[in-house]
Parts: sequence; C-alpha cells; structure tokens
Amino acid sequence: MDKLHPYVWELYGETPGGQAMLDYFSRLPTAYRTSGLYLEVLNGADHLEEVIEAGSPMVPPPPDVLDFIEGVKAFAQAQPASSPEQARELLHALVSEDGPSFLVAGEAFQLDEYLALDNLHLISLALHLAHPEVFVPYGFQDNYWAVEQMAREFAIALPPIPPKRDFKARWLYFSDYSQAFQNFRIEHGMNLPELLAFMNDFAPLYLTRTDETLPEPLNAWLLIGNSEEDGAKGHMDYLIEQGDQGRAAWQGNLNMRRGDVVLMYLYSPLKQLYALGRVVEDGYLSPFFHYKQAVQVGHFQRVPPLSYQELSSGPVMSRSGLVARRMQGASGALLTREEYQELMEALIERGLDPAQVPALPVLPSTTLEQLGSERDVELQLVEPLLERLGLTDEDWVRQMPVRMGRGERYYPDYVLGVTGDFPEQRVQALIEVKYRTPHERDWKEAFWQAQSYALRLQAKTLMVISADGLRVYQQRQGNFAWEQGWALTWEEVSEAQVLTQLRRVLT
Repeated sequence: MDKLHPYVWELYGETPGGQAMLDYFSRLPTAYRTSGLYLEVLNGADHLEEVIEAGSPMVPPPPDVLDFIEGVKAFAQAQPASSPEQARELLHALVSEDGPSFLVAGEAFQLDEYLALDNLHLISLALHLAHPEVFVPYGFQDNYWAVEQMAREFAIALPPIPPKRDFKARWLYFSDYSQAFQNFRIEHGMNLPELLAFMNDFAPLYLTRTDETLPEPLNAWLLIGNSEEDGAKGHMDYLIEQGDQGRAAWQGNLNMRRGDVVLMYLYSPLKQLYALGRVVEDGYLSPFFHYKQAVQVGHFQRVPPLSYQELSSGPVMSRSGLVARRMQGASGALLTREEYQELMEALIERGLDPAQVPALPVLPSTTLEQLGSERDVELQLVEPLLERLGLTDEDWVRQMPVRMGRGERYYPDYVLGVTGDFPEQRVQALIEVKYRTPHERDWKEAFWQAQSYALRLQAKTLMVISADGLRVYQQRQGNFAWEQGWALTWEEVSEAQVLTQLRRVLT
C-alpha cells in the first residue's frame, strides 16, 4: 500500500473503536490535566481501548509530571514556531545552557539534549499542546521500528536520521519528524485528532501481524547489560517473567534479524551469561534512543549461570575477541557458529534443556561430483544460500528479461529487490551463475558479461556464483570495478560473519 486508502480510513472512523479514539484525542488539549490516562496516548492504542471500554476512573497525573509538562508547555507557548526554522530554534532553546529551568518534585533543573531525549514522551506532549499544528506527541520511545514500518506502508517521507554521536542533531530531528507527520495530515485532509488516532491506533492495528510465529534463526548475537537490580538485570528478570509476551528495545546491531538468537551477558558484579532470547523485530535505527542502533528482543528464558571464567575457558571462546575484551563493548556482537555451539554445550551440561536451544541452520554440503550443470549450481548452492539469508522465492526473480540496446533481451540468472517497470525498472542486486570458473579469466568473463545489465538495472550489488565460489562487487561512483571485488569460498560462506555481510549487500 503506497498511501492511505480513503475508503479504508473512512471505514475506520465509522467503527466504535475508531469513534472512541477520535473522541478521546479531541479532548486531549484540556483533559490531560485531570486524567493520567491521557499520557497513555504515548503507550499503545490497544491498552487505551481496553481502559475506555472498561470505564476505568480517570486518575490525575502525578504532580511532578504535570508540573514538568506545564512548564515546558508555558515556555514553548512564549516562543514562535510557525516555520521549520523557528521550530528548531525552540527545540534548541529548550536545551541550551542559558535555557529555562523546570521545577520537578520541588527541585529546579535544566534540560540538555540527553535528558530531552530520555523524556521525549512528556516533552513532545507539552510541545504539541503549545503548538498543535507543528509538533506531534511521540509515543514510540522504545518502538521506533513501528515508525519506520508506518512510513514505508503509508508513504510518509521521513528525513534521514542524524549521525549516532550527534545528540544535538538527533534532538533537533524531532522537528523534522513532526513536520513529516503534519505534512501527511495536510495531504490527507485530516484534523489533529484524526492524525493522532491514525498514528496511535489505526496504523498499529493495520500493520499488526496475523502470524507472530518467529522464523528459524539465522545467527546468534551477544547482548550486554549491567548487573544492577534497577538496570539490565531487573529489566531482564521482568522479561523472563513475561515469557513470550515480554519484549524490549535493546542496544543492538542493524544486521540482527527477526528470529535470531540472543544471549544476554551481565557484567560486573555478576559477570555471567544470564538469559537466552530471540530477536522479535529486525535491527533498526532510532534517532531518539540513546544508542541509536536498536533491536526488539523477547521470548527470554533464564539459563544456568555460566560465569566469565567458565565461558572463557573453552577452546573456542578462549580465542574469541569477545573474551579478549573481557565481554565489554557495544551490545549486539555477532557470535560465530562455533562460539554459539560451545556456549550452548556448556549450558546444556549445566542443566539447560536441549529442546530449548534454538539450532542455527547449516548450508547443505555439496561436492563438485554432485554438480553437473549450471542449473545444479542454482538449485543446490544459489537458492539454498538465498534462503539462508532469510529470503524466499518471492524475493528473487530468475531469468528476468532485460531490454538492452536496440531491443536485445538478456536474462540475468537472478535479480533481487525489483522495483518499477520498463524503462524505469531497477533492482537491488543481480546474480550471474556459472557452472565452473576454475581460472581467473573465467571469473573475469562472467563479470564483464553481467556488468552491462547490472548497470542498466542500476543494481547496487553484482555477484558471480559458481561451483568454485563467489565474487561480490558493489557499485561505486556509478560503476562496478573488477579490481574491487571480493572472493569467497563455499566454506567461508557458511560462517556467520560472511552471511551477515552478504545479507547487508543483497537486501
């Protein structure tokens, strides 16, 4: 769906749930003072509907929360915000060294961009109340993946996210974020309650999966947290207690994929593997999350304690860079298959039920004697590799005709990520398959053969695959360079790090 379908949106507004949400958000500008429930505008529509339908009593927000919202609102109302430049200047003024002081629980404090990002759910509500036509309440503090999903589905033009370490730019990005949704509102003739109902109820319901079954894992990853009760340990204990229903945002890696395995390691003072879980949403960038690279994880279970001394003593882990760093560093490190296997065996020895250990698939072993043709290479090597990367036969096209020159047609063996129609047809990646390429000249001939239609289709990646291995080329400055390709053997392709690299360039 490229845009919001008017008929579907109209039907939503006629449903009892849609009408309740529209009424709910129409009362937001005044009722938030007397009902803490209005802060739940930032915490998911399903809960809102349940509370509204149950007729739960309206409890005022805590005084310190209300004081903070009112303070930000009053400051914002005194500042102009009628242009994008003024909106960004208002955000800058909120966090500047000579900016306003706010009273919370009897103590005055000033905001900086770090505190502002941590409290964006409250600040955004205050800004929206002060300038409703400019800012929107932000209810995706731990779920920015849902914003990206919404933007893709309904063609909402979100600007690029600022660099990870530029916290000031990430804070100011809230102005651009708000503008994107305000533009969407104007484009579709929505009023403000309709926009908030769309963002917080309609879109989440529309995009809800009908099947929550996790796919088989492709890789295993290490997550890291602290052992303090009020830190990662307390958070992890809560998620374990919630079982399959618990999920949370964690610092992660953009290559993490839904279904992958995650191992949680808690550092000082515990220094041990603590839990086993799964990735429930692909890794994503989050402008308002402290670490920026985030992942949604869940399905956690407690594992038998495996101390740093114990896990670092195995023949594989003892040589690991993770152990060399004493399990410190950024959360979201990729485990090799050998590291994962050794850790799982150690946990099973200590009592973990083997049935609870997710297995990582292995590419089928194929020998040259089993391959008699180019088609055998496709069926026994290429397509299993694409499946190993998390793709299905719906993600690739085999033998797609390509018009070249004066009407000649070529047929690339495989193309991925096809968009548009002739003459604007484009692809993400193109794969040329050969039966054998025993000599360097064979690889070079295959490369030159595929290069022309890879450029014609504006592919970002070109691969040549044969029974003898793979060559990978990425487009740079509008061309593919033979000298800049990288070669892989089929043995190397079975390694988790290599698969992650291939997935990144092909999808």
